[in-house]
Amino acid sequence: MCGLLGVFHRSAGRLGSLKPLLNLLHHRGPDDEGWYEDSQVQLGFRRLSIIDLETGEQPVSNEDGSVVVMLNGEIYNYVELTAELKARGHRFRSHGDSEVIAHLYEDLGDELVEKLQGMFAFVLWDRRRERLLIARDPAGIKPLYFVDGPSFVAFSSEIKPLLRLPNVSKEFSAEALGQYLTFGYTLAPDTIFRDIRKLRAGHKLVIDAERIHVSEYWNLRQPKRVSESGGALCERVLAAFDDAIRLHLRSDVPVGAFLSGGLDSGFMVARAAQIHPHIRTYTLRFEGVGQDESELAAMVASRYGTDHRLFTVPRDSMQELVPRIVWSCDEPLGDSGLLPNYVISRLAHEDGMKVVLNGAGGDELFAGYTYFFRSDVERKLERLHVPAGLAAAVFHPFNSEVSRKLRRASLFDTDPIGHYLGHVTVWPKSEIAAITSGDFRADGAAELRAEYANEFVGDCLNRKLYAEIKTYLADDLMLLLDRMTMAHSLEGRVPFLHRPFMELVMGIDGEVKAPNGDRKSLLRSVAADHLPAALLRQPKMGFNSPVREWMPGPFGDLVIGLLMSEASLGRPWWNRRAFQTFVKDRRARGVWQHRLFLLFMLEVFCRVHVDTASESAERLPSIQAMV
Repeated sequence: MCGLLGVFHRSAGRLGSLKPLLNLLHHRGPDDEGWYEDSQVQLGFRRLSIIDLETGEQPVSNEDGSVVVMLNGEIYNYVELTAELKARGHRFRSHGDSEVIAHLYEDLGDELVEKLQGMFAFVLWDRRRERLLIARDPAGIKPLYFVDGPSFVAFSSEIKPLLRLPNVSKEFSAEALGQYLTFGYTLAPDTIFRDIRKLRAGHKLVIDAERIHVSEYWNLRQPKRVSESGGALCERVLAAFDDAIRLHLRSDVPVGAFLSGGLDSGFMVARAAQIHPHIRTYTLRFEGVGQDESELAAMVASRYGTDHRLFTVPRDSMQELVPRIVWSCDEPLGDSGLLPNYVISRLAHEDGMKVVLNGAGGDELFAGYTYFFRSDVERKLERLHVPAGLAAAVFHPFNSEVSRKLRRASLFDTDPIGHYLGHVTVWPKSEIAAITSGDFRADGAAELRAEYANEFVGDCLNRKLYAEIKTYLADDLMLLLDRMTMAHSLEGRVPFLHRPFMELVMGIDGEVKAPNGDRKSLLRSVAADHLPAALLRQPKMGFNSPVREWMPGPFGDLVIGLLMSEASLGRPWWNRRAFQTFVKDRRARGVWQHRLFLLFMLEVFCRVHVDTASESAERLPSIQAMV
């Protein structure tokens, strides 16, 4: 895992040394630094040594130096690709995965991306044709940002270096602000900053003197339908997942795993332990909070003899760590999973680990979230023959948030995508319009998510899963995983998002994955012989911070204090009176705690990345000092 930074110059002028900007990516690659420069490009690289520790420096090139490559991530099938390329006469200088990209380009040109299995964002400079090819992996596990300026195009693994380039504005995009308020994250290709874009998952970017062109090279919208059922299907899914695990364990340094006690990470560790005995596993629990899966994680660790570590997150850790988390995050993200992922990544790093497996992706592939189906309340109303609209009217004076979701309930049969969107939307369009003002009266973004669902060729459940993969998975979960692990120079690998495995699972009918709304039924069947029965019965908890429990206490006081400060109230995108009214409403600590948390994380983001430009997370003031 590494960090890259580069500039393509459209005119004769140059930006000077990029070294100070590359230093902002030191956490992504503390082991080494590499450079390539000529009259048109400047390429800088920070390396975290995982594969080919002796000869894996970057940038790398082909035999005659006409093709130069930088790779952030891992190409898991590099062993097989190297053998094929050597058989065709290519000569290698290294024993790692990045050089295969240069040689594949010689043979296949831009189509080389079809051969890659891994997580990656790579930059390839073709000196003869004076063009850049940049590509991002199919699931969006690794990030790539770019700025298309009048005299140069710049690109980076993170936003921080790009914000410090000449004439790159910190002005917010109204559209991206609306996306953040709607979902808690921004949707590619937008970022919160007007001038900075992010390359979509499964897309490539070509840059030359004439143009900059983005195109899609991979998509799941029409997967090959899987015909097997019953035991034959379970065997096929298990074999495909084991293939993914084997490739994801390729490393020249030790590999560990995050073990939450849930189905996805438990199954992942169970299969990894068959290949990697005594793998080191890491589990977190929160001090003083009832939700705790650590005992279930311990059952898995005991059954498979892992080298297990359990840590407790203190009550006051959010207010202590959130500025550092936000500095690392680079984009505003209202996901309470940031804190536990940051803490467990730090602990794994301090324990000497460089690579960890992560169970993300199982919920998006196998339908693990409640909002894909009727909620328990909706089922009860249906059994009682109470119209959802009537229930919504009754609830409205007491709880407008519950009322809003109940109004969506009646859409489950007539407009299932609308029902799904109603449950994943944090702030509906009309309420975003009320709280924002002027040029920043941001529109909602639910329509974008609906477009993804409607382009999938298949059943209704898989349409929802496809929309989830294209948005929440790529733009929230993978952003969170990349930044929280990389903040501690740790590589996070995601076996569930192995390209062949994703293609297989998305070809399975939704009714087979979750018959009658039985979430993750198929995955439980596949994992049944490999996990403790108690874990298989356990409802999903999620790897999140207990924000609801924390809001009534000191943390909630800090949230309210920060949001009611003059700096916060004076942001140009807020309708000051409506914003102030919402924050003052103490009910927000209960029903609307998610919305408060989104506003809080956005304001901290502004303090860290807009009001100042700290070169280090360690130099940031505490939340108490910000208030």
